[in-house]
Amino acid sequence: MAEPKPKIRIYTDGGAKPNPGRGGWGAVFVNEKRKIVRELQGGEDETTNNRMELTAAIVALESLEEPHEVALHTDSKYLQNGITQWLAGWRKRGWLTSGKQPVQNRDLWERLDAALATHDITWSWVRGHSGNRFNERADRLATAGRRTATRAAAKQVQQSERSEQGVDLVHLFAAGTCNAQTGEGGWGAVLRLGQHKKLFQERVTETSANRMQIAAVVEGLRKLKRPSAVAIYTPSDYVRDGATKWIAGWRERNWRTKDKKPVEHRDLWEELDRLCTEHGVQWIPLGGEVPPELAEARAAARGEGSA
Repeated sequence: MAEPKPKIRIYTDGGAKPNPGRGGWGAVFVNEKRKIVRELQGGEDETTNNRMELTAAIVALESLEEPHEVALHTDSKYLQNGITQWLAGWRKRGWLTSGKQPVQNRDLWERLDAALATHDITWSWVRGHSGNRFNERADRLATAGRRTATRAAAKQVQQSERSEQGVDLVHLFAAGTCNAQTGEGGWGAVLRLGQHKKLFQERVTETSANRMQIAAVVEGLRKLKRPSAVAIYTPSDYVRDGATKWIAGWRERNWRTKDKKPVEHRDLWEELDRLCTEHGVQWIPLGGEVPPELAEARAAARGEGSA
């Protein structure tokens, strides 16, 4: 008579921000006494919510060194439905959906399918952010995994002197600031190419913090004498999101928001749009770390640097 398999309860979570974008996953292993006995986490540079949910379950199951009786808890309907409703049909149809379309994320579903043969698994859906402490812990691990991937990617680009296309890479560190009471502000920009670095700055009256953040990037790009590959570092989510998520829609709507209101700082956004077209730019997430050149740009924006 075969010995019973050891039992383990696993809670998994994954996500990407934005989706698609940089992602992370986490897995929490809980024993029969409801004690956390192991945790795993990781991240990827360019991925999706669904791929991270799948990866969390796959890596958790693959990490078990012997067959287990597993109770796997996920807050992903995509993962649960894929396992309990869709997987068998996909496999029979040669990894095509019922509509005869290729199954998305097939590589991961095949890995997960192989892991299923090793263990006895029951799948349960748990509502995310509903107070389940193990699910909440898996969510925190996934967030930590995404941040680790963000920091690693940013550091890799910051240390690179060549773009993916093999041309010299210019690093632009840009920051702006404003005193909300007086309306006095400024911007600072550091351009670095290899070992060569130059600082630019300006103080401005009657302005705003958002305007100075945009101006820092615009003025930094204006200093480039020829079209270049540029890695841009800014502490402003407003600028980064505007340039990567919103600007195309604004342009299509003749520089109006979805609510049909005029876009604030249109003059700067239009110029940034033009400059980003002229240069090959990539926006680098900071991941909680401040490069020294960005600290210089911030000091310059406050009027503390020297041009």
